Amino acid sequence: MKRTIGLAVVLLVLLAAPAYAHVEATPESVPAGEGAAITFRVPNETTDADTTSVEIFLPEGAKFEFVNVKPLAGWTHTETTSGESVTAVKWSGGKIAPGEYEEFSLSLGPVAAGSLVFKTLQTYDNGDIVRWIDPTVEGQAEPEHPAPTVTVTKDGASDQSPTTSSSSGDKGVDGTSTATFAALALGGAALVAALAALVMGRRRIPS
Repeated sequence: MKRTIGLAVVLLVLLAAPAYAHVEATPESVPAGEGAAITFRVPNETTDADTTSVEIFLPEGAKFEFVNVKPLAGWTHTETTSGESVTAVKWSGGKIAPGEYEEFSLSLGPVAAGSLVFKTLQTYDNGDIVRWIDPTVEGQAEPEHPAPTVTVTKDGASDQSPTTSSSSGDKGVDGTSTATFAALALGGAALVAALAALVMGRRRIPS
């Protein structure tokens, strides 16, 4: 029995491992119309080679008013431009050893509603290049090398509808709805009545 449980745990870990080995962008979503600080977590998936460069391509067609790179100790970054627009940022000079990961951060914007797809190239010192460029399609299996993607949501005011607002009920000063107060008061009254009935019942019992 213990052996079966142990085997099941190992299989679960092995099946789950690939999902955590992707290059990922955080946060998963940001609001439209503002600047966004995005961090890319890059893991080393090999057992015998170091990652020596990471190049992140900005979303095709996106024109940001600014693109700032957060300095990272041990790494040097260079930008590729087209006209006045930054199209890619490449980090090199450092290394990510097997079993380790590194985080690379950009601040850019303003961002428009939709999806920001950041195709990424990860180069190893053995010459291998992993291309994280595959699109993720809703309803389909995740590709082997998905491109890091961030969803840009519309601002909250445009997403809220009058129906949603009115259905929430009136709020008290602490944000609690009037209906909640009424329910609490009714429950309290019922509890008092039950206790009173219990006390009166006990008094009727002959000693």
